Amino acid sequence: MSLTDPATGERIISIDTATVTDLTYGLGAGYVGNHRYRGTFRGEPITGNAYLEYIDCRDHLTAAGT
Repeated sequence: MSLTDPATGERIISIDTATVTDLTYGLGAGYVGNHRYRGTFRGEPITGNAYLEYIDCRDHLTAAGT
């Protein structure tokens, strides 16, 4: 994934990610897990681990008439 400044054409951020753990069913309608990332932010290298959360809101949106 990358994001470029439309005014300057400068790449602001570019990230590649991979899950580290299987996603585990969480509270409500969602899953949690861990992922690693690496890439660049304003030309500087970045790496790390992060929390990942996926929440499925489709039933809620359908019930609201959306």
